[in-house]
Amino acid sequence: IIKRLDSNIFDKSILIKENMNPEDEIYKKLFNEIKKNINNVISVKNVYNLNLIKKFIDMNFDIIVYSSIGMCPLSALFAYNRIAPIQINTWGHSITSGIKNIDYYISSKLYEKDDAQKNYSEKLIKLNSLSTYYINYTHDYYDKNKLNLPDDKNILFCVQNISKLNQEFLDVFKNILKKIPDSIILLADGNLNGEKKNFLRNYLNNSIIFI
Repeated sequence: IIKRLDSNIFDKSILIKENMNPEDEIYKKLFNEIKKNINNVISVKNVYNLNLIKKFIDMNFDIIVYSSIGMCPLSALFAYNRIAPIQINTWGHSITSGIKNIDYYISSKLYEKDDAQKNYSEKLIKLNSLSTYYINYTHDYYDKNKLNLPDDKNILFCVQNISKLNQEFLDVFKNILKKIPDSIILLADGNLNGEKKNFLRNYLNNSIIFI
């Protein structure tokens, strides 16, 4: 969405770490597309240099958008400061920041209940859209046989970071499997050891494949 904001109206800057450019073709394609539509790429080597906060205050931004406060300590450190008159949080992490210097939380009417404001320290803005933009990738698609998946099962795809698995998460899986029989859940391998994998297989009645 930010990439597509009218450059005749907005000067757009993006802050990245220097090492956030791995040799990943999809990432490089995305990054190069963003760069073409951004006025200023601020590449920072030492992101934990506290002088950066003063530097950004001096740049007089009108609006700062945080895509995932808390995913790294730096984002939280910046968010506790008043760097711009308008500071926005959105659903890189789908919870409130709880930080008084973050003014707005951009979400969607499709995600939030009528009384959702009570869950946010920011002023909640509920858009009519998904509040994000999905790029249409064109790739070759493989059928179940090529992916070594059972042909007679529904495939439930959930390759979240394995650290997000907890008892509540597993119980949700279990209830889904009860309601949608003949299904298989795909989970990220996450370098789990054999004992943990066996526990998960037993808990979910062997309706699980690690990828």
